[in-house]
Amino acid sequence: MKLNISNPTTGMQKLVEIDDDKKLYPLFDKRMASEVSGDSLGDEFKGYVFRIGGGNDKQGFPMKQGVMSNNRVRLLFKKGMSCYRERRSGCRKRKSVRGCIVGPDLAVLHLVLVKKGAEDIPGLTDDQKPRRLGPKRASNIRKLFGLEKKDDVRQFVVRREIKEGKKTKAPKIQRLITPQLLQRKRYFKAITRKRMEAGKEAKAAYAQRLIEYHHEQREAHAAEVAKKKKKSEGKTLARSVQTFILRLTFLAPASEPALRGRAPTLRNPSRAQGHAGEGFGLVFGGAALALCVAVRRRQEDRSLTSVCAVTEVAQVKLSKIMGGKATPAPPVGPAIGAFGLNIAMFVKEYNALTADKVGQTCPCIVHVMSDKSFKIELKTPLTAALLHKAVNKQKGSGKAGTDIIGSISIEKLEEIAQLKLPDLNCEDITRAMKIVHGTAVASGIKVDGYEEWLEKAVPKPKTIMDRYGPGVARLPAPWGEGPPLADTGDDAAAEAVPEEAVPEEA
Repeated sequence: MKLNISNPTTGMQKLVEIDDDKKLYPLFDKRMASEVSGDSLGDEFKGYVFRIGGGNDKQGFPMKQGVMSNNRVRLLFKKGMSCYRERRSGCRKRKSVRGCIVGPDLAVLHLVLVKKGAEDIPGLTDDQKPRRLGPKRASNIRKLFGLEKKDDVRQFVVRREIKEGKKTKAPKIQRLITPQLLQRKRYFKAITRKRMEAGKEAKAAYAQRLIEYHHEQREAHAAEVAKKKKKSEGKTLARSVQTFILRLTFLAPASEPALRGRAPTLRNPSRAQGHAGEGFGLVFGGAALALCVAVRRRQEDRSLTSVCAVTEVAQVKLSKIMGGKATPAPPVGPAIGAFGLNIAMFVKEYNALTADKVGQTCPCIVHVMSDKSFKIELKTPLTAALLHKAVNKQKGSGKAGTDIIGSISIEKLEEIAQLKLPDLNCEDITRAMKIVHGTAVASGIKVDGYEEWLEKAVPKPKTIMDRYGPGVARLPAPWGEGPPLADTGDDAAAEAVPEEAVPEEA
């Protein structure tokens, strides 16, 4: 058996032929990649350790790693397997290989030097044989010499001499990043980007043209349908007239505008009995047809007039809605959707109207029209909401009589009353302040100085209010701008009021 021994550290190899099977016994039944001692091979191999790398049998079939056999087997090979090279894409082939267990039937056994012994082996460890070719790829050159990316790898490429040392030769460096390569890469990227933008523009133009085309097709189809319908109606009307024109008879007055120049005639006086007043007669033939067309046109005019008249059909009051933050969720969606209104349009218009009141409760009244349109009438915020905001609370007290959540001044009360005055059922700020104070008491809010203000406020007798109404300007002093009364009693006040002071409405 021949032993082909290689030394990776020196780059040398040696072929040794051993005929004595006793020296080879330690190698038998060993697997590939196993490490064996070289002591049995001879004195020159003492202390050496070898690794079994492979081999060939006497017929030349190679050993294959992983095949647990000491003889030859036939396997189906495909791309990527050792001992097989694919000749055609996707092709598989069944061929014979030798198992990975060493046996006496081998002709050559390949050994790799792992550990060197005490003595050198001539032709294996006593000399150095450098590699003929250096690395060719840029990353491998950097790895070999420990270079960084900023270093120029062209200065470190391995050159070899040719023609007895007169000339040198070096490989072409692969995957070398040069400015020209980067510029070419940017160029192709720019071309790709321009193509993408042009494609997007073409797609948008095509989509727009497609929309226009569909619109044109719908218009043309609608025009064709209308034309056919009009033509069909004309034919139907003509056939109806031809079929029933002799059967059309009406009793109509002679003053009918559609019968100008066609005065009604009593063709059959007996049928007109009971209606034979002056100017009446039985209409037939062409006059009857003209009368039908005139009546039809009047009915269409009435329907158009009724459709064009838009009236208010309902009012929807929304009280718990936040300004600038309205959404289609309840309570807005169910309340508006019940009348068939466009909820999204309402939310958009309401948020635009209350953009300066974000976070505040802004009630409104929605006037629903007969054509499904609407009008939004904004109201002032709820009195309770204004009071809660004044004391920095989210809600009122659960026990208004005993639990006080905060207090406000009489000036703040007047400010809130002035704000709510347009929506209250009064025209007097004093009355409005009393109404707002009642809401404050119900919410557990105390008004500082209210008792002192109430003592200074002049009460209005019921007789004065009934006589002059709730207005302030028409009341006599001390309640209004009118002349003072002689006596403050109810009866005396009623008698002392001059007649010219009484308004005409009373």
